[in-house]
Amino acid sequence: MLPSSFDQHLHEGLGLTSLAAIEYQLREGQAYDALEDIREKIKIFNANLDFKKANVFGQRANTRAQQFLSHLAADKVSGAEKYRVARRALIRLGLSELDVSLQELRNDQLYGKDTSRPARLGDSKKEDPWFWIVGRPSDLTPKEQTDWSLESESLYINSNYLPWAEVLFS
Repeated sequence: MLPSSFDQHLHEGLGLTSLAAIEYQLREGQAYDALEDIREKIKIFNANLDFKKANVFGQRANTRAQQFLSHLAADKVSGAEKYRVARRALIRLGLSELDVSLQELRNDQLYGKDTSRPARLGDSKKEDPWFWIVGRPSDLTPKEQTDWSLESESLYINSNYLPWAEVLFS
């Protein structure tokens, strides 16, 4: 039993105030970690989808690749559920449901622009969901924003992988 298992007004009466504050910090970290995990899974899905479109031919290879993409899509939903669990606990611990940094996350928001390829016509009209900018420091200068974006992009490129490509072509 954690403090989030009880109504917020019972914390003081049960002597859980300090534990609730600790759990709040831990759950907040859990929520931000889950959002980062979701962003990574979306990037991996996008890279694998691009690879499939460009390099996978034939019914058997397409079927195998599509099965793998289905698993990656399920990973995105699984990551979103971890975020939702942390957010529900935070709300029980006192987070406002209207908080802009940790908003409600729906399954139809589990996408992002594919930054591994050049922008296409119409890409600028599509907005990424809210969680793509959560966690970015807000008081950065334009140069620091560029550096932060480049560092994030290099982390993505270095972690990008296509684990099923070897299976398809072996």
